[in-house]
Amino acid sequence: MFREVSISNDIISVKFYRNEEIECACDFLMDKDAQGYTDLSDLDLTSCHFKGDVISKVSFLSSNLQHVTFECKEIGDCNFTTATVDNVIFKCRRLHNVIFIKASGEYVDFSQSILDTVDFSRSQLTHSNFRECQIRNSKFNNCYLYASHFTRAEFLSDKEISFIKSNLTAVVFDHVRISTGNFKDSVTQRMVLSIDYSDIFGNEYLDGYINNIIKMMIHCQMIQRIEIRSGSKIGDAIKNS
Repeated sequence: MFREVSISNDIISVKFYRNEEIECACDFLMDKDAQGYTDLSDLDLTSCHFKGDVISKVSFLSSNLQHVTFECKEIGDCNFTTATVDNVIFKCRRLHNVIFIKASGEYVDFSQSILDTVDFSRSQLTHSNFRECQIRNSKFNNCYLYASHFTRAEFLSDKEISFIKSNLTAVVFDHVRISTGNFKDSVTQRMVLSIDYSDIFGNEYLDGYINNIIKMMIHCQMIQRIEIRSGSKIGDAIKNS
């Protein structure tokens, strides 16, 4: 049975579908937690489809969200701490001020979303998809991101993006835009980093940019490949550094 869920303040509306037809519909008045969030903690929400304009101030603490889809313009001020997020799809334009601390799952899809002030610290999100995301002021410290993809992601933070002590084995940062970050004490076996520099700045800044990349990766070992593609001799030289 397919469940479509919408949230309005503290009212949860659920439509139950069978064979693509509505079998029943219910409204639930939900409690607020101590922080004033709509409390959907410790629930089995498997295969729910959350729809709406904005999903705001909802706590999914320790809930089972396997095979859940979030289809909305924005998710803001929500808490997914210790939630199970296998095969969750975020069809959202923007996630803002969202917490995924100690969340765990594989094949999580954030592709083409704006991730603004999102905390993934200590999460385990393997084989996950961050393709074409715009990532701002977010943290990936102590994460296990095995075989995840950041293809064509843009890291646009005011502060450096932090992957401190994260396991980035076989993670692909392909054609990314990134100028500064902290990979200290991270595991980077078979990690791939390639950057299309010409899409970011003018070539007059190339020397300084390459120096930043070298400083950023100074604590990393066992990287499979680093490339900066700019069409210039300086850009090509970094491939063998």
